[in-house]
Amino acid sequence: MAKFQVFSLLLFCFLLLALKAEMTNVKATTNDCERYSQQFRGICLGREAECEDVCTRLEHTLRGECQWDWGGSACFCYVC
Repeated sequence: MAKFQVFSLLLFCFLLLALKAEMTNVKATTNDCERYSQQFRGICLGREAECEDVCTRLEHTLRGECQWDWGGSACFCYVC
């Protein structure tokens, strides 16, 4: 039983680190066009229209989208 728990913990840590590294690489490639919304607060899930409105009207960017971020969905504003 203890071997299974250790194996499960190591597998979980490996997957967590691999996912974090992958998300960092994605952010690095798209970093010049997107940024976190400074005005939008809360979870973005189901509030795509509000994210779009905040980005275009208040932050003067081209568009806004709800994207998966580490720990949940977040509102990203696109400037190009």
